[in-house]
Amino acid sequence: SGTVALDALALPTAEELSGVSYDKNWSAAAGRNVDVMNAEVKRNNEKDSDYQSNKKAYQAAVSSFSCKYKILCLTVAEKNRLTESARAAVDYQTRTVAIAKEKYGRGMLSYEEYLTAQDALKRARDDLQSAGLDLFTAYRNYVWATDHGIV
Repeated sequence: SGTVALDALALPTAEELSGVSYDKNWSAAAGRNVDVMNAEVKRNNEKDSDYQSNKKAYQAAVSSFSCKYKILCLTVAEKNRLTESARAAVDYQTRTVAIAKEKYGRGMLSYEEYLTAQDALKRARDDLQSAGLDLFTAYRNYVWATDHGIV
């Protein structure tokens, strides 16, 4: 029996996005990953009869985490690029609607064409919102992987 208004999504800042780095943060993130830590404990137990297989299991765990972490880093960069592209599309469509409004007011454009321009702006805004949500999600996944080793 009411409505709830949510605040705007807090997108990562330019400083946060510039801090996304596979090379700088990989070793710390891998050290926090449970699979890597468990495999390392088994690998360090030289008395175990399966020492060679434990060593290979450790290498596999590190390799798996490395691939997943690299994908997270690349995803953040790609989602940021898509968000910037969507923002540029909104700017373009905003100008297009302003021009269409002026032309419609002067009788140079039909009402349907004017509505089409407004619809394109609404779609561009929706696309921007979706791109922003995707960027937010990708960045949060990166933070979880970096801070807690969860991929």
